[in-house]
Amino acid sequence: MKILLAAQYYYPYRSGLTEYARLLAEGLAGRGHAVTVLTSQSSPESALEEQINGVSVIRKAVLFRMNRGAFMPGFLPALARLAKSHDVVNLHYPMPECLPAACLTRNAPNVATYHCDMTLGGGLMMSALEAVYYGLLKWSFRYTRAITASSLEYAEVSALAGNLQKVTAIAPPIKILNRKDPAGFLARYQIKGRPVIGFLGRVVFEKGLDDLVN
Repeated sequence: MKILLAAQYYYPYRSGLTEYARLLAEGLAGRGHAVTVLTSQSSPESALEEQINGVSVIRKAVLFRMNRGAFMPGFLPALARLAKSHDVVNLHYPMPECLPAACLTRNAPNVATYHCDMTLGGGLMMSALEAVYYGLLKWSFRYTRAITASSLEYAEVSALAGNLQKVTAIAPPIKILNRKDPAGFLARYQIKGRPVIGFLGRVVFEKGLDDLVN
């Protein structure tokens, strides 16, 4: 099967979304599928086209960025062209171009992987941009064949709440790592015999770390 994965960012850019996309793309390629990733040129050093671990990566130049959104003039034309030669298109949200991307790929068919809601922060302008984005996102779901989320619990409290009939919960792909004896860690921080909560991610307000601590 020929699979096209479209995301704002991809390896070597590092984030939870890009690691998810990379593990998914490389896992599918390892199963014998032909996988192409369409993404942004996150840095000038990144090649516009290259092969990474069996995955064809196509990057489009970024005209400007707003918050973490990358706006690429060549992204949608490339998406429309590539969708015609692939059996399925996997769109990774959040994506500013969500509505046109869903419309252009609806005959592929397309599947949206919904990572998270988009939070731009405070201020009147950012609140207005969020409102516009969520309006476009709602319409994009009409042109999306299926949606995956990390859990139904998250889907129910996110922007997916009105489209649960299309949502399937699929746990994020993971690496199988060698488990290390935690004795040294527990002794170092004097937490042996006490509950331990771990967090790995960016320290930003939308991660809800204040709720975790409270």
